[in-house]
Amino acid sequence: MADYNTLSLFGLHNGVEYYNIEEHKNNKEEHIATTLRDVSSGKATPLSASPLTQKGLAQESLDSREREVVMEGEEEAPLGPHNVKRAIVQLFNNEGGQRKLKIRLNLDDGTNAEFIAPLQPKSNLTNFLRYTADSKDTAREVFTGMRKYVRDLLGVTPQQGKFHERVGARTGGMQTIQVEPQCYGAVGWNGDDKTYLGWIVLYDLQLKGIALEDGYLSEAQKRTGVRGQYLWINPQFDERQRPKTWAQKRKEQPK
Repeated sequence: MADYNTLSLFGLHNGVEYYNIEEHKNNKEEHIATTLRDVSSGKATPLSASPLTQKGLAQESLDSREREVVMEGEEEAPLGPHNVKRAIVQLFNNEGGQRKLKIRLNLDDGTNAEFIAPLQPKSNLTNFLRYTADSKDTAREVFTGMRKYVRDLLGVTPQQGKFHERVGARTGGMQTIQVEPQCYGAVGWNGDDKTYLGWIVLYDLQLKGIALEDGYLSEAQKRTGVRGQYLWINPQFDERQRPKTWAQKRKEQPK
């Protein structure tokens, strides 16, 4: 088993963290209205996704100061259960076999946020450590710990990456992106259920062992490369009216 502190980044220190089946069933019944804690501030750093030689990425031109996001003075993390109402996670498999995780968040102030994590096609520590500035030790622990955990759990090597804000299509020239600190993603294939499982840390928001299923995908989504998705609804903001149980209705009957 990997180091406790490493696995705590993904909330994995309590053993196997498969998704809650009942919650998953309930969440799948809803769609996001408008189309993810143990990562402590200062400890975690962005993971390097695939080798950043892709078109449109110009991170190599950024120095450590430009890549750093200052978190000093913040009492709460930018994202977490305190302000994320819903999150829809999608796994894409684009042409050429490049996979990526996309997360769309509905926030408590009525705004939305969207992040992308390109996933390494191969488990390569050197590429993973690129652009981690002064936090390579933590990034190395996350990479090796998560790789061992998923191997032990599923018998496969996960694909891992780091998140950046989705900035839209390139309008000309090289496009500069800014990775988000403390924001990690990993995906592994569950051969028993024939489903991809995902692990996500997005600041203080964690989704662990979530099933990225394809049963509810539309044909349009499939054509755009979506291979699986998962909807998380924050219980703190869940305003759905659920049908009452027989016991509840019986209790409410006049005597």
